[in-house]
Amino acid sequence: MAGNRVSELEETLNQTQAELDEVQTSARDFEEELLKELEQSEKIHKELRNKNETLKNEVDEWKQKYYQAKTECNVTATQLQREIDTLQSLKDKFIIKTRELELDNDDLERTERAAKSSLLDLENKYNKAIERNAILENELEGKNQLIVQVQRLKDELRELAIMKNREDGEYGPPPTSSAAARMFAKNSRSTLGNTSDASSDPNSNPVKMVQDM
Repeated sequence: MAGNRVSELEETLNQTQAELDEVQTSARDFEEELLKELEQSEKIHKELRNKNETLKNEVDEWKQKYYQAKTECNVTATQLQREIDTLQSLKDKFIIKTRELELDNDDLERTERAAKSSLLDLENKYNKAIERNAILENELEGKNQLIVQVQRLKDELRELAIMKNREDGEYGPPPTSSAAARMFAKNSRSTLGNTSDASSDPNSNPVKMVQDM
């Protein structure tokens, strides 16, 4: 019976050893599989961590670009606003200047019209002055002719008076100068002709002037 017991124990031991070997083999296989999975997980984790770092760097880079772009945009917006304000100011000044120029243009047009009117008046006055000057020149020429005629008549009258005085010395008392002038005027009417008819002014009548001298 002891031999049977030993045989049973040996058989049980062998079975247990076989089961242990099987368990150990399974454990090794499982451990190897776990190690492979762990390595794979670590590899994936490393890749994910690297990718995460890359994405983080990209996010930081994009943040920096965003803030830089935002700053540049703000600067550009400020500059554009200043330019808009400057252009608006120039526009307002241009509008004011345009209105002033329009008013000045209206004043110039009124001044031009007034100048044209004054020029027309001056031309009319100038033409009238030319006409009046021509008339005065004609009158002056006529008066100069009358003066020449009067001087000639005075000379003739003086000669006649001398001759008359000589005759009166022989035939009687000499006549007065007025009587001699009347006699000369009577005898010289044909000589004066149209000259006495051209002027109605008593001062332009040579006979009257001779009588008054």
